[in-house]
Amino acid sequence: MEETEAGLLGYLSIIRDPRLERKKLHQVGDILFISVCASLCGCDTWEDIHLFATTREAWFLQYIKLENGIPSPDTIARVFSLIDPNEFENAFRQWVRVHYMRMSNYFWRQKGQMNLKRQRMIIMKRL
Repeated sequence: MEETEAGLLGYLSIIRDPRLERKKLHQVGDILFISVCASLCGCDTWEDIHLFATTREAWFLQYIKLENGIPSPDTIARVFSLIDPNEFENAFRQWVRVHYMRMSNYFWRQKGQMNLKRQRMIIMKRL
């Protein structure tokens, strides 16, 4: 993945969809995007993720199509049980790394020679 393509959807698109073709009502990238957004906002169950997506469907429609609506909690759980956890971890780490570097460069340019420890603390709060 190129560092210039920093969108979360771009990084999640490298994850292979292991589901049978006839069982794909929702794109794997859409399910993962919804799940990551929900998790970053404090959701920690499949039902929480579904409720989060349902209440913010208009926002999600700005980024993903959701042609078949919001995936059910069971669908979300099934996708996570089938995807390769290493692929997901690598995609997520790459996305975080790019944003960490961008924020680090921003602080360096904006604040000059800021105390490195303070800089890292500020960056980690924003992630």
